[in-house]
Amino acid sequence: MIKRIWKRFWPLITVGLLLVAVGAFFLLRPLFPDPQAAVEGYIRSSMKYDVDGMMFFASGYQKKALAGNADIPEETLRENLKEAYRSAAVVPQTGEIAFLGVEVTTVEEGTERYSEYLKEYGYKGDPETVCGIALVTAECRVAGKHFADYRVVAVKCGLRWYYGFITMD
Repeated sequence: MIKRIWKRFWPLITVGLLLVAVGAFFLLRPLFPDPQAAVEGYIRSSMKYDVDGMMFFASGYQKKALAGNADIPEETLRENLKEAYRSAAVVPQTGEIAFLGVEVTTVEEGTERYSEYLKEYGYKGDPETVCGIALVTAECRVAGKHFADYRVVAVKCGLRWYYGFITMD
């Protein structure tokens, strides 16, 4: 019986499975940001005091930096940041946040620059988890006005890219 159904409907079943796979790709893609999306997402979240967004895009290095180099559980860090932002004197950014002139440069493994960035990441994060590094430069504008220029090292850990750290080079 199954053979008969398969023979008769195999094209329809194949197309259906293909559509499910394509749909899953587009639904899950936001969970695996590229270097640019990770950096922009983190900066945008931090400018709006969105702790959950910050934690989504932050690397292990950045989380430890936010914790003041302390080894605390992520949930405690979230609560500490939310409490700090509730009592902050600075108002979170409002208005449209835009990134202009974005350049993403992949840093090749085995190069001196890759080694330097990996060493820097190792001060607060676990360099064993890093499987890719990219340098992201961008100008950030808020409500059409220049806000800041960023040079950020993004790190790939597993399947995802994360905001690593700001670099001055």
